[in-house]
Amino acid sequence: MDIIAILYIFAFLEGSIIGSFLNVVIDRLPSKESLLGRSHCDVCKRRLGMPELVPIFSYIMQKGVSACCHRKLKIQYPLIEFLTAATFVLIVGLYHSLFGVDRLLNELPVVITLFALAAITIAISIIDFRHHIIPDELQVCLIVAALAHAYLAGHWSTASLMAGLIVSQPLLMIYMLTRGRGMGFGDVKLEVGLGIWLGIIPGLLGVYLGFLIGAIYGLALLIIHRAKRQSHIAFGPSLLIGGWLAYFIGDIVIQFYRGLLGI
Repeated sequence: MDIIAILYIFAFLEGSIIGSFLNVVIDRLPSKESLLGRSHCDVCKRRLGMPELVPIFSYIMQKGVSACCHRKLKIQYPLIEFLTAATFVLIVGLYHSLFGVDRLLNELPVVITLFALAAITIAISIIDFRHHIIPDELQVCLIVAALAHAYLAGHWSTASLMAGLIVSQPLLMIYMLTRGRGMGFGDVKLEVGLGIWLGIIPGLLGVYLGFLIGAIYGLALLIIHRAKRQSHIAFGPSLLIGGWLAYFIGDIVIQFYRGLLGI
């Protein structure tokens, strides 16, 4: 079997397993419940056996109902598992297409850190969307993963920490000027991790793209009457999407603007 095909299969399987753990994080972390306990049925609290813990396939084989009390299972479980698996596969595909097979194979540890960043992105996005909070535990995980990525990618320096502080400044100013009404302080802290990961220029580009995505999303909600002008909308997912766009296509966008400005 071709080595690239093996990497795609590995990415999907690894992503589905990590996605299963993310379901635990998403359900338990906002309520400060321990992440170390065994998985259990949402209704009768019976501990789940191994056949019930196989990502994606256990939900399909059980036809969406629990084996113990025959209650309907949350569709969230297979969706998060599949989303994480698909995201890992997409990362491998983008790395392969943008940088080539040789760089992909030589930089597999870097790709692993991208898997970690993607998993943290999914957890933060779902929790922020549901509860309008970004747990500090995930903020720390993001910073650690960003530092690991910077080190393994070969661009780690003390400037990486400065990049995190600089990139977070626009959001910090908005937070201070609006006294927290414009956005939460969690969004400010989020940009510290993204700045360490991306660097100053791509990080600021990510902020810009995040604001653009957030504005489009907010406007769409207003148009379809799913939100009002005073409604609080989770901004973390937009910032994270902006960060990922800056990582993969940031150079293209920056070169485009430089061409427009004649730089």
